[in-house]
Amino acid sequence: MRGKRRAWGWAVVLFLAGCATTPYGAEPPGKAEDYYNLGVAYLNSGEPRRALPEFTRAIEMAPGQAPYHRGLGLAYYLDRNLPEAVAALRRAVELDPKSSDALTDLGRAYLEQGDFARAEQALKAALANSFYPTPHLAHFALGTVYQQQARLEEAAAQFRRAVDVDPEFANAHNSLGIIYLAQNKLDLAIASFQTASRLTPNVAIVYRNLGIAYVRAGRRAEARAALEQAVKLQPAGPAADEIRDLLRRIR
Repeated sequence: MRGKRRAWGWAVVLFLAGCATTPYGAEPPGKAEDYYNLGVAYLNSGEPRRALPEFTRAIEMAPGQAPYHRGLGLAYYLDRNLPEAVAALRRAVELDPKSSDALTDLGRAYLEQGDFARAEQALKAALANSFYPTPHLAHFALGTVYQQQARLEEAAAQFRRAVDVDPEFANAHNSLGIIYLAQNKLDLAIASFQTASRLTPNVAIVYRNLGIAYVRAGRRAEARAALEQAVKLQPAGPAADEIRDLLRRIR
């Protein structure tokens, strides 16, 4: 994922590292790895529900493989079945306690359930592995845990670590901007949202956030430009109506 501009939302960090060697529509051979690879293919094509039976078959054939349980957990996560996601990811961690990937995924699942204590514990365990190749993902998730508890300084520190590791991680720049905005650090908020908009120029929410930061800073012309871009990118829905209302108030 390094060197590529980030897509938006949690799904950017959920896909498994693995290669799918079986065509999507083909019946896989009777080997656990082939079922696993097909499950990965379905996950990476945005079809978690179709991935579930493939990972289940792989686990039936090879129940001691931690990656298979992680795949099942991610499929449940993306299918919004959080209890089953947690159960599968906990099993993955039991089988491979040093898997920072599984620990990070488990932390995110706990976060979605609102179990902040367990989320923090899992994410800190993931970050304790000095060989974790993608620690920015755990830093971002841990920052979100702190943000949702209004622990703003701790959240900002984690988001800064995320962008230090991966300067093109747009989600982290946007979240850092939200923290700075809440702290009334307007110049820092604007800089963070500007970076996020550069990295993801087609995401309306970033321009909305940037526009709000400009409004708070009294920079009305720049605020109008950012908010107009947000409406252009997302012309319908409650968020667009809210932005249009804000535009009317600053004209």
